[in-house]
Amino acid sequence: AVSRPTSIGLGWKTSAPSSIWPKNLAPYLVEIIPLNIEKPHIKEAAETIYGQLAAAGIEVLLDDRDERA
Repeated sequence: AVSRPTSIGLGWKTSAPSSIWPKNLAPYLVEIIPLNIEKPHIKEAAETIYGQLAAAGIEVLLDDRDERA
């Protein structure tokens, strides 16, 4: 769920279906979404990138859920 002030902040940035969050409101600076997490080399690459960004102090989320749209 997105709070009302956050949704207002998103509303003025874009009318597209996927929103580009303003940096000061974004829950993470980077989100890594591996397209096929089942493949070991893709999972390894995503985890490596995640580790490097996190080590550099960047707020990052690795989407490693099993569910895919």
